[in-house]
Amino acid sequence: MEIRERYSLTPADLDLINRHRTEANRLGFAVQLCLLRYPGRAWLPGDQIPSEMLGFIAGQIGAEPSALGDYAQRDETRREHQLELLSALGWKAIDRLTYRVLARWLVDIAWGVDQSISLVHELLGELRRRRILMPSIAELERLVAACRHQARRRTYEVLTFQLNDAQRDALDALLRPQDETRLTRLGWIRESMGAPSPAQILKRLDRLRALRSIGIPSDWARKVHQNRLLQMARQAATMNVWHLRQLEPIRRYATLVAVVLETIEMLSDQILAMHNQLISLYFKRPECEHADALRSGDLWVVGS
Repeated sequence: MEIRERYSLTPADLDLINRHRTEANRLGFAVQLCLLRYPGRAWLPGDQIPSEMLGFIAGQIGAEPSALGDYAQRDETRREHQLELLSALGWKAIDRLTYRVLARWLVDIAWGVDQSISLVHELLGELRRRRILMPSIAELERLVAACRHQARRRTYEVLTFQLNDAQRDALDALLRPQDETRLTRLGWIRESMGAPSPAQILKRLDRLRALRSIGIPSDWARKVHQNRLLQMARQAATMNVWHLRQLEPIRRYATLVAVVLETIEMLSDQILAMHNQLISLYFKRPECEHADALRSGDLWVVGS
């Protein structure tokens, strides 16, 4: 189904293809046209065209798939056909200006998506939408890596530029041991806690008060993409205190701000959920006791 959707030729395509005289040239031109449409790149020397794709294209123009063998050996013809296709279909090769425009666009995407493979897919789709010839894999990787780095730096700056000295000191204090146990304040906050109970609610309230005392406004969470904030907090959860201390200052403070914001939200949700669960259990207890009494025969029903 994908081959049919991607490589079905239109009447206008067939008119363009049929301008070429020999069977080999028509088929080679058609293959180049299809590769330009998807995935959006030129046919490079040495590329092997999948047999199913080649058979489908050849069938639409009445050619034998084997005819492509003659065409593939003529680099000059292939280059001429590529230039003809770029002109006829309104495509262009990437240049310095286009590269900068795409970089700005991709940084905005990377603001919320940090996975390289996802960014590559987004970039390839945008290149096709803008009818820009796909550059080499190495150039794609460099562009994605640069945009990921720029998006991360922007996130760090947004989360830290309003920090005052007192807030920075409080964040640094999270990474320092509290007493002779050598347990850091962050380690204390990360400690696992038990099942719902009044005592567990109080434990969470203690940690919530400690985090709120740092003075990070909750609306800072809306300054960055929520996927990015959550990802930073999750990455911090996989790092020990020593690794967090070794981060460059701007990244360390931004990461700790993300941890504080996400942990405050998590603790608030847990406290509310525990409170509702305990209240529900409190009101259900008399019902259970009543049902137990009925089953045991200790409760007499009027009129029985």
